Amino acid sequence: MRIIHFIYLQTCLSTVVAVYSKEYMSIVGPQIPLNNNSHYGYSIAYFDKQLFISAPAADNIGHIYSYNIISDTVKKIDTSMFPRSHMFPRLNNDKTDYWMGASIKTGPTFLVICAPRAVSQPYGATVTVGTCFKLSHQEDKTIVKRLPDLAEADKQSNGGMNSYGWSIEVDHRGRILVGGPAVVQDKNSGVEIFYNDDISPTLVNTTNIINLGYSIVSGNFLTNTEVTYAVSTTYGEHGEGEILFFDEKVKYINMLDHGEVGSMYGAVLCAARLGHTRTSLLVGAPTFASNSQYNTGAVYLYIPVNKTEIILYRIIKGTVDGGHFGSAIANLGDLDGDNKEDFAIGAPYEGLGAVYIYTGSGLLSDQTWWRKIQPEKFKSFGFSLVSLPTISEKRCNDLAVGAPLSNHVFILKCIPVTTIEIYTEFPDLQNRSNQTFFQFFICHKFIYPTNLKLIKSKIRIHVQMTHSSATLQKKSYYVSTTMKKCQARNVLTPIKGNYDELLKFNFTAVVETPKKGVPDIVLSDRSIISLQKSVWAANCRLMYGHCLPQLKAEPSSSFSIPYKVGLQKTEQFSLVIKNSGEIAYDACAVVWLPRALMKHIPPGCTRDGITQRVVCKPSEPIPSGSKWKTGNIEIDTTSLTNKDESIDIHYDIYGHCGNETEKQSSKLSFPLVFGFDGIVISGASSPNKVLNISIEDVSSGKQFHHIYTIINNGAFDLVDVKCKILRSDRSYLEYNTPTVIQTKGNTTSSQTCVLGEEGQIEDMICNIGELLKASEIVVLLPIRFLPNTFSNIINENRTIYTVLSLEILGNTSKVLYSNTASTRTLLEPQTTSVPVWISIIAFLIALFILIIIVLVLRECGFLKRKNKTNLERLKNTIHSRHQRGSQNVSLCPGHEEQE
Repeated sequence: MRIIHFIYLQTCLSTVVAVYSKEYMSIVGPQIPLNNNSHYGYSIAYFDKQLFISAPAADNIGHIYSYNIISDTVKKIDTSMFPRSHMFPRLNNDKTDYWMGASIKTGPTFLVICAPRAVSQPYGATVTVGTCFKLSHQEDKTIVKRLPDLAEADKQSNGGMNSYGWSIEVDHRGRILVGGPAVVQDKNSGVEIFYNDDISPTLVNTTNIINLGYSIVSGNFLTNTEVTYAVSTTYGEHGEGEILFFDEKVKYINMLDHGEVGSMYGAVLCAARLGHTRTSLLVGAPTFASNSQYNTGAVYLYIPVNKTEIILYRIIKGTVDGGHFGSAIANLGDLDGDNKEDFAIGAPYEGLGAVYIYTGSGLLSDQTWWRKIQPEKFKSFGFSLVSLPTISEKRCNDLAVGAPLSNHVFILKCIPVTTIEIYTEFPDLQNRSNQTFFQFFICHKFIYPTNLKLIKSKIRIHVQMTHSSATLQKKSYYVSTTMKKCQARNVLTPIKGNYDELLKFNFTAVVETPKKGVPDIVLSDRSIISLQKSVWAANCRLMYGHCLPQLKAEPSSSFSIPYKVGLQKTEQFSLVIKNSGEIAYDACAVVWLPRALMKHIPPGCTRDGITQRVVCKPSEPIPSGSKWKTGNIEIDTTSLTNKDESIDIHYDIYGHCGNETEKQSSKLSFPLVFGFDGIVISGASSPNKVLNISIEDVSSGKQFHHIYTIINNGAFDLVDVKCKILRSDRSYLEYNTPTVIQTKGNTTSSQTCVLGEEGQIEDMICNIGELLKASEIVVLLPIRFLPNTFSNIINENRTIYTVLSLEILGNTSKVLYSNTASTRTLLEPQTTSVPVWISIIAFLIALFILIIIVLVLRECGFLKRKNKTNLERLKNTIHSRHQRGSQNVSLCPGHEEQE
């Protein structure tokens, strides 16, 4: 014996919850470990307080084990006591397995075990024909009887592969049906199914039906009085699968064919009682797939209608690719006492395997699974399933789960399911005499399964209330089967609270885990364990859920009419709200000004950060005949400008804050007047008022400026300020674009003006824009004397005259203020004439200097003729000699040659 209990499962099955808890599970294993391919747990069945488990590939025959639930022991059944006259010794090289226990089924007083690959040797040839055994208990003995075989002629059909014993069904009267989906009666007929009565088999004749007998189930599917057999073929006529119905005489009646090609529709059949007079049918299709998925699996639910019909009600589809949802289906009985049976559905290849628990009510209401059981290891968990009737007082069925690829079988102990409904009883809160509190009742009702005797777990009911003023006393309590079904709870409602706001309650019921860590009940999915309720506790009677106050506002302010801007930096505004109707729990006043800022607001008021509106709410409700004062709102008037014609104060009154249908809108308007005494304008010429024009300036030109200064010493900002510059039209001048320079504190900005068309006098316009408080604007007009225009200056007016005209406009472009300033510049040309007295003085100085030079030269002997007589003598001597020489030459001929 090898049984591994709860501590081991704590880690291996950590996601098992609720109706089958991991703390109540155990693993049933064989006495001697088997090889990995034994498929221990391939088929399981419950009979006479024992769980029978097959390992069909454990050896050439197959093993059958029995687990005694009372003694908690496992033993291997000795198959040598099975009648073996039909099983001949195998040939030496024969590797074919019998697969003993490939199918096991429980009857009223017996158990049927089949070996669909058992062999026979008719006429000297070895063929696989299959065989079945019937086990029953008589006193302390186990009686094994072999069911009648097929006729010898049938054993050779289909190459000896008839799979007789692939499926088994035993009806409530003990009649046995054995399926052989590979049996072929003759070449022209389809697969057959055999009906056994323990004496002689009856062959069910069919034609052209392949794989008939893959699964069989009995029930009152088509009538209330007679048993009907549903027999599946996973192939059908074209691969889509079919379900055929036969009566008690195994006569064909009707057929279902809603399967998809390749879905293995009909691989598993399970009868279900879901509250109808007849039996419903669950059909597994483990390789069903939709869209781009593969082998997700599905289960088809058929329910009875009319007198003899059964229709498709719902298709429950798997969600995991390759999960094979619907490979096994087990009827768990009625777990929650709603007269509808509940079910376990296996998906053995969803991860390592999973089992889903569905309630009967959930199947009929299109709900999803109720609980999911999925181990962290053990492959193919959920390949086989069977319900185990419990022998304990709790009286709900345990669940056995096979995982043949891991050679394990799990027994999940059932935790009983009960249904609890919670509901409430509230008084008439509008007609209560005491307005400071009220009392209500929270009630519960239990609905038990038929065999549930006692609940030991604690069920806690928790009450949560949401309200800004009211207070709930005693939020939680525990209920039991013996306590009074309704419990009183008090709610305190202070007079100053806002009871136009609903009191919102949330009620929940929870099963608390005891110290041992395991609850002995769980609540069904039909339980009303969460309840939300809202009640109105206002002292109003005209209309439920809505008080009808009648509010009227009386405004008050410090503004004068008209209001002169700049006299005060702030003013005050307030409201007095009177209520002549029902109590106002949620009144409010909303105040907003389009052009002014609300600087300070009183307590009870808040500012909307987006719209800058101020919302004021009273600190307590406003009873009928009472008043509410908002307090003073301080309004900053320093942001007003010449564009504002009036200061408008808007206020909206709400009986229920935010309810636009009750809004009362009003407006106070105060006309504005402005004083412009603080505006100063002045002009100047730079470099000075008289500009000399020199000879050099005549050829190169010269630039000067007219400068205008505008200062705002007033108490408010000016916007949309404009100025015009009127200029003197002179041919020898050039006016450049004016520049506006604005200075406030340490900040300086500049812009250029717009020139008009040439030839206009008023052709310079400056859009100054803003002229802020305590700021200064300088308008700089550059003017240039043009080169080579001296004659024009002489002939024309030499006074340059400009005028700046300032305008301040209102909201409708009306001129609110205007003023002018002017600047002059005189151009003075420079000539070459010198005064007479300067000329005389200059002449005398020059003559004096000349005399001094002459005297100095004379003193030095310059220009004196001291040797004049000697020169005269020398001249005469030379002249005499010349004459004598001429005479001598003429008296002596040939003198020339001699020379």
